[in-house]
Amino acid sequence: YVAAEADPAIRTTSEYLLAHLDDPSVVTCDTRGAEEYAGTDVRAARGGHIPGALNLEWSNAVNDDGTFKDAPALGKLYLAAGFPPDKEIITYCQTGVRGAHTWFVLKELLGYPNVRNYDGSWEEWGNREDTPVEQ
Repeated sequence: YVAAEADPAIRTTSEYLLAHLDDPSVVTCDTRGAEEYAGTDVRAARGGHIPGALNLEWSNAVNDDGTFKDAPALGKLYLAAGFPPDKEIITYCQTGVRGAHTWFVLKELLGYPNVRNYDGSWEEWGNREDTPVEQ
């Protein structure tokens, strides 16, 4: 098996995020738990979240049995949390895994056209000294 080339349309970088922090067409989705988002559960040099990021924990997309909620319920959930399909959505978490789960929900289950995962996530952002942080 030979892996395909990386697709830059589905992932993003800290540099891209820094350049788009004030861009109203971009919405950042922090998929971590509320304590990580608030900065009280610190898993890097600094706690908190990327400025302007909205928090919707990844597990809100699944039922108690681990299956995904149905598409209408997911659509309502993400719209109510501030993630409309006409915006570019950037997902992140601590290491990119939970963010990838939400990327899958938005892109593959709901059909959002412009979703990227920041796979460096908080492990990168929270450990850098030159990135802004909100708490």
